[in-house]
Amino acid sequence: MSEDDFFTEKQTDGVHLSLKVQRWLLRQKTRYQELVLAETTELGRLLALDGKVMLTEADEAFYHEMLVHPALLSLDNPQLVAVIGGGDGGTVREILRHPSIQRVFWVEIDEAVLNACRELLPSVHRGAFDDPRVELIIAPGEQWLPEFRETFDAIIVDGTDPIGPALTPVTCLHGRRT
Repeated sequence: MSEDDFFTEKQTDGVHLSLKVQRWLLRQKTRYQELVLAETTELGRLLALDGKVMLTEADEAFYHEMLVHPALLSLDNPQLVAVIGGGDGGTVREILRHPSIQRVFWVEIDEAVLNACRELLPSVHRGAFDDPRVELIIAPGEQWLPEFRETFDAIIVDGTDPIGPALTPVTCLHGRRT
């Protein structure tokens, strides 16, 4: 086996996570980051950004469900939600499961990630890209959010590890419900 048969995330000098790759679907340097999609032998499709695993098909639901449902279930009638990041669509998919949701503003910095996930990760987004309640905005969240003038019921940040474009913190404005 060669090194090219595995995707390896270096977590620390002594800890590396390696997944055997059946097939590389995409390896691309976008305007913002290194984007990798691969079919793994054990966990289905893998999405990685800047060398860090964002999700695998086998376990993505645990992350997306826990990111969304505790926040939205704590609200009486959430209708307007902003999502910062989450280019794979799993977070928006889970938000749309709530019947009271009327609008989702989905703000993603990297259009290449959106395009790749829309095409190659349908099992994750399950049509979230095409839901009429979703408005997709290509912009840095930290620039878009302060300009928005409506009140959100929730703002969910589905960002990467604090490297690359995720280094800039998203600042929530006072007086908004989050």
